[in-house]
Order: sequence, then structure tokens, then C-alpha cells
Amino acid sequence: MAKEPSDSPDDAERTAAPSFRERLTATFLRPPDLTKADDKKRPTTDAELKAKINQLDPTERKIGYWGAGLAAFLAIVFTYPYIANPKKGISITAALSHNHTCPKGYEKKMVSGSVQCVSELFHSRPYWVFNLIVLLLFAGALLLTTRINRRAALGFATLMTGLAFETLLAQFGGYGLLGLPYLFLGGWLIVRAWRAQRYGTTNAKEAAQAAAEQRAEKKAARQGGSTTSATRSAKTTKSTAKGSTKGSTTGSSRPTPVASKRYTPKSPPKKKTTRST
Repeated sequence: MAKEPSDSPDDAERTAAPSFRERLTATFLRPPDLTKADDKKRPTTDAELKAKINQLDPTERKIGYWGAGLAAFLAIVFTYPYIANPKKGISITAALSHNHTCPKGYEKKMVSGSVQCVSELFHSRPYWVFNLIVLLLFAGALLLTTRINRRAALGFATLMTGLAFETLLAQFGGYGLLGLPYLFLGGWLIVRAWRAQRYGTTNAKEAAQAAAEQRAEKKAARQGGSTTSATRSAKTTKSTAKGSTKGSTTGSSRPTPVASKRYTPKSPPKKKTTRST
């Protein structure tokens, strides 16, 4: 038997394993597309539609990974200097009293061109280690919920991460505002998850159109129900009228009583009696 010709170089390149960069891109930037070209032409099954509704799209997936990385970065930046040097204090400020004096433990200092009461707050190393672990746990929750590919879970984890950063970073002054983007993104993801569950789409225009169609269907159903009730009541009234007419006809069809044929003589008139005087 003749040997089969070997594959061409182009075929070898197409069948080669993906590079390390391609694997990283497929893992962290977009979900793998396992569907074949022929499968994309067939109708979408219920399971695929449910997965499309519940799972993240590429944009949400990128937000989840970037949010997890940023949360881990912020946790290390804000806590590691105090873990390495617990004697480093946090500057806290207080307002001057009515007699322009500072509370106990505060000193007058110029801050941003104004006189304020400033004090140094010190914490132990275990305190900062605990804060670092908590913030890293929330960053890990973002990574995990992104990996399991669930929109509602990622939205809830993002909301909780925002609350944690807003609470723990508030001790550094205005840095607690760094939790606001996570709160906004968490609310946005939860709204999209609710929209997908209710209307089958995350697009605002399509969801509004689906809501209008549902309202129109409910209105038509209510009108149909009222028409059916009116028809039913009309039939009931008609049947009642028929029954009453039948009763009256039956009553009028009864034979009238006939006078007796027996002769009864008239009674004689009574005589008038006159009294004698």
C-alpha cells in the first residue's frame, strides 16, 4: 500500500498548540468559545439560553478580573507599610473648639493652609495583618465569582468588596471613597442580573421593549376577562328573562274558573217595619 502524504506546513501550524499568551488571553480576558461553526447555525437550546442569561459576558468578565487585581493591589499598598513598620502612625484630624483649642492628645498644625488639630494613631502589627487578610479575602471572592462565571454572584461580591474598602480605608482619611466604584459596579451587575432573569436580556432597550410587551399582554388579558364576564352576565340575564317569561306564560295559560250552572233564587227584599207612635 502506498503511504499517505504527510501534512503540509500550513496544516501543522493550524494544529499546533496555542501559545502561552493565547492561553492567558483565553483564560483571563474572554470565556473560551467551545461551539463549532456548524453548532452556531442551529437554534439555541433552553440550556444554552439559560447559560447565556446567568453567565458573564466578556465585558463583565474583564471587569471582574480587573476589579480583583485592583482590590489586591490596594490592600497591599495600604497595609504593608504599617505591617513592616508598626510604629508608623496614621494622622487623624479634629476641628478646633469654640475657644480655638484642640482636644486632648491633638496638636495644632497647618494642614492645606488652615490650622487643624492633628494627632497620630498607632496600631499593632496583628491589626494591620488582619486588615490585609480581610481585604485579600474580598479580592479572592471577586476572582472566584468571576471564575465560576455567575453574574449575580459577582455583583454581590463586588458590593461587599466596596463596603469593606469604604469601611477599612476610611481610617486613612478620604481614601474610603475608593470603595465607591465597587459599590457602583456591584449595583450595575445586580441590575443586569435581574434584567436578564426577568426579560431574558441585559440590554436596557430590549428589556424596556419586553416590559412594554408584557404590559400589553396583561392589559389584553384583563380586557378579555372583562369581555368574558360581560358575555357571561348577559347570558345569565337572558336565561333569567326566558325563565320569567315562561313562568308568566304558564300562569296565564291556566283555565279560568267557570260559573256554576245551578240556579240560586234571589232572596226577597226585606220589608220595612214602621213603628207606631
